[in-house]
Amino acid sequence: MSIISYAQNFEDVMLARVFADIERGFYVDVGAQDPVVDSVTKLFYDRGWRGINIEPVPQWFERLQQARPRDINLRCAVGERDGTLVLHEFEDSGLSTSSESFAQDHVAAGRSMVDRVVPVTRLDSILADHAPADVHFLKIDVEGMEKEVLAGLSLRRWRPWVLVIEATQPNRPVDSSDAWEPIVLAAGYRLAYRDGLNRFYIADEQRARTSAFDVPPNVFDDFIQYREHRGNEYARTLERRLDASHERIEQLGRDLTVVTETAQARGQRLDELGSALEQREGALQEAANTAERYRLDLLQVTRTAQDMQARLQELDSAVRDRQAALETKAFEAERYRLQLQAVATAAENRQVVIASLEARVGEVERQLWEARRATQTARARGDVLQAELALMLASRSWRMTSPLRAMSRVARRLARPVLRFFAAITPLRVLGRWLLPERLRQRVLALAGFANAPVASAATEPLDDIASPAHPVAELTHGGRRVYRMLSAIGSERSRDGMQ
Repeated sequence: MSIISYAQNFEDVMLARVFADIERGFYVDVGAQDPVVDSVTKLFYDRGWRGINIEPVPQWFERLQQARPRDINLRCAVGERDGTLVLHEFEDSGLSTSSESFAQDHVAAGRSMVDRVVPVTRLDSILADHAPADVHFLKIDVEGMEKEVLAGLSLRRWRPWVLVIEATQPNRPVDSSDAWEPIVLAAGYRLAYRDGLNRFYIADEQRARTSAFDVPPNVFDDFIQYREHRGNEYARTLERRLDASHERIEQLGRDLTVVTETAQARGQRLDELGSALEQREGALQEAANTAERYRLDLLQVTRTAQDMQARLQELDSAVRDRQAALETKAFEAERYRLQLQAVATAAENRQVVIASLEARVGEVERQLWEARRATQTARARGDVLQAELALMLASRSWRMTSPLRAMSRVARRLARPVLRFFAAITPLRVLGRWLLPERLRQRVLALAGFANAPVASAATEPLDDIASPAHPVAELTHGGRRVYRMLSAIGSERSRDGMQ
């Protein structure tokens, strides 16, 4: 299988010949620039090698970060001592340099320059931090600053097997190795090959590999350039697209045949449809005439419908007015109904009251009739008593007992102060309560002047007779009986208070 050379001047082909026996090696690329185009290390990275890529320009460093994840990628410049420097950048080119003279030449050629301050690190420090014991090749391409890079590298300590150093001025076939080659030769390296752009040096301890530099790259190295490889890939892509286009064309041809046959069939179908269309045109004309008649009829019907619609709206308005009037009358009728219902309810209540009053009037009339009858009876009895009283007053016994009655009244007047004196003494009153009968005790208290005590004296005996339920006058009303009971209760209460 042919190898692909990515380098600008077949440097990777020469190095692949030198390291044909090394399966996994290590490289250092100072001024790495693009990870693919004109790259000396791309061939070896694809073979499984790894290394250190040093590039201060941001554009190329970002591409290295993306394309070389296995490598150690450093964004800095390399010089004789650590520090900083001003890098003159020329976009989209490998001409960026810290040399003021070379930068002015590029500006004079019409290139745009941007100055950027970048850090500077000695190559010794970088190798000490990242490199293994064996570095198989070191490539330096720093646009005229090769001497400063070599000044910061101890070739006695670090022994890259092969050095590949750009040996011409930027964009000129002018040799510039005189400024730095003595440093390399003095460190135990010998010139092994020149390709017009670079010089290849091999370490004395690796001189057995010098024969790999005897002839320039040739057909026996079995390689192709990356540009040719990319052209071949593009050509193969075009061939695949062309084959796909041919297949598409063939498919389109087959589709065209099918479409042609379909078009012929559809032509015949169109002829048949044309004949049918002619037949249908006559039917459509007749239908059009019929439709015109229908249209005129429809216009007439529409006008009639519009008139009816207007009449219907008028009727609807009248109905709404009538309905509103009816609703108003219904509301008034409902109000009158409620009023009549209230009047009927009041009449029923009044009828009940009247019936109750009539019942009470009947009862009162009955009681009044009974009172009249009792009054008549009492009057008859009074007449009888009046007659008896007249007889008694006219009798001889009444006249004979008149002195006794007078003496009795005198005795009462004389006995009252004595009885009042003894009744006022509480022990005697208590003793009388135990020794005297109740009726006699009450009469004694009455004679003593304790008027609140109920006493059955001669003066009160007629009242007792009248208050008796059997007396005719007591039957006049129930109110008389209630008054009598109330007076009796008051007299009993006063009697108890006087005795105490």
